[in-house]
Amino acid sequence: SGKAKGDASRGKAIYQTICGVCHNLDGMGEDTDPLGKISTENPWKMLHKIRNGHAGEQMPSLQAFDVQSAVDLLSYMQSELPKEEE
Repeated sequence: SGKAKGDASRGKAIYQTICGVCHNLDGMGEDTDPLGKISTENPWKMLHKIRNGHAGEQMPSLQAFDVQSAVDLLSYMQSELPKEEE
């Protein structure tokens, strides 16, 4: 189904500490589709970007975190971040 089986509350702490700086706390960064939308429509792509970063962009690799942390982060984005701009 593509639904992440992580701990969204743990993912929220990671998101708010690391990701929200560039992507805003609502996941509506300036140069990307809403993260809630991307994480739901293509969770595999999102997980890859979380783990490996985004070549040619400022998005860093989060390889220092274990895989479960990446899954928790994906779970939070899928369940809590808006899918569309308001």
